[in-house]
Amino acid sequence: MQYLSDHTSALLDRLRLRDHRGISDKGRTKLLLHGEPRPVAIVLFHGIAASPQQFVRFAHELHERGHNVIVPRLPRHGHRNRLTTALARLQADDLRTFATQSIELAQGLGEHVVVAGFSLGGLLATWAAQHYPIDRAVAIAPFFGMSWMPTRFTAPFADLILRLPNFFPWWNPIVRERLQTQHNSLDVEEL
Repeated sequence: MQYLSDHTSALLDRLRLRDHRGISDKGRTKLLLHGEPRPVAIVLFHGIAASPQQFVRFAHELHERGHNVIVPRLPRHGHRNRLTTALARLQADDLRTFATQSIELAQGLGEHVVVAGFSLGGLLATWAAQHYPIDRAVAIAPFFGMSWMPTRFTAPFADLILRLPNFFPWWNPIVRERLQTQHNSLDVEEL
């Protein structure tokens, strides 16, 4: 990327290095760049327990329209081992740092920055709009709270939930059995 600043190039390198060998091919950060800053740079944040693959088709359409597009892998997401417990260690600070670096990168890739996200990614897009000079934020189904719960109970409820042990409810018991069999056959090196 010969036309990018040293700072932007360093941020790109840092983003690429986050995708270690334990990350699946579909779970890796997607960078659709034109090799130079463009009028618009777009950041697409995927949802919780998903991966950048969630936005691949849309990212390609945006890139074909002339935009630089980054679909960064959220921290602790996209692992090859689908039974990883990495998400249990995800912290708010990890997400803030990640969003900050993603926005800084986009600022080096385009004159105008647009951020969109789905679910947790939508929450990150709204957070970014509150803290950075971006041109547009699109939040798709962000989780801001539960409509049935009075606002005054939200913080105490969140504190309670954070004290409970992590658990994973299976949506499909057939898939669970297949993954459990695969998980038992993995080498420790793959985890």
